[in-house]
Amino acid sequence: MDTEQTLNKLLVQFFKYIMEIEERKLITDEFKEITYNDMHIIEAIGLKQPKKMSEIAKIMSVTTGTLTKAVNALEKRICTA
Repeated sequence: MDTEQTLNKLLVQFFKYIMEIEERKLITDEFKEITYNDMHIIEAIGLKQPKKMSEIAKIMSVTTGTLTKAVNALEKRICTA
């Protein structure tokens, strides 16, 4: 395995580890129905001024369609909780 492949493997493992830590810290008993991705959506929406879906999608580096599906799923989980 060359240096680039080794570095790539380590970075992927490190990223997964960070995501696991983030999920454990964000998702408490109070918010057990919400995923860490949902938390990132809520964070991107923010509290200050209204934002368009395209603005939120840009913040999250996803397409508007992807964000729409995620928001619809979040809304469904919250409304049925």
